[in-house]
Amino acid sequence: MIGFIIAVAIVLLITFLLLSSLTIIFNIENKITLKVKFLGICLFNFNPNKKAKSASHKKVSEKKQNKKTLTSTLKEYAKGKSKRELVQKILEIIKELCIKFGRLLKHLKFEKLNFNLTVASDNAATTAILYGNLCAVVYSICGMLGAAYNFNPKNINVSADFASEQMNLILVSKVKVKLIYIIVFLISAIFSIIKLRIGEVKNGRT
Repeated sequence: MIGFIIAVAIVLLITFLLLSSLTIIFNIENKITLKVKFLGICLFNFNPNKKAKSASHKKVSEKKQNKKTLTSTLKEYAKGKSKRELVQKILEIIKELCIKFGRLLKHLKFEKLNFNLTVASDNAATTAILYGNLCAVVYSICGMLGAAYNFNPKNINVSADFASEQMNLILVSKVKVKLIYIIVFLISAIFSIIKLRIGEVKNGRT
């Protein structure tokens, strides 16, 4: 009986975790910050101003090591392949990942989106042209976001400043997505890559 209760409790806990949402907070205002929270716990926090010098040096060394590992992996994978085959295979992987990621995007829930872009340049005519083009792009993207995610972005503003020479962008966004959708995306992406790899091996044998 106790074992059954423990099993039910574990199942309920896993279900609760899978149906809980990750909160992604992404801001641009003089600097870029990114924070990922789950059940109120901060899992990831990218804030350039809070990084100590020692930590930054450590990160640089780690990035160099990761870069070397990635480079060596690509070189190893590219052995015996022409550049055309390698590019084709990379494009296939990117295509598969984009399809999977597109499905994940449908499950995003925008809780907050503030966008304020001030267009400026060293020439009034250029500023006017940029302003018109960026208005068309920004509001078109907002329309697509609203249609795809049932979201009505109200705090979107694009303005022109003819007295300034420097553009200014302020973006404050808060998005939620359930953990189960992220897990499904990762698993399907891994299986897609494995499937492409298996197909490549079979074609190589034949």
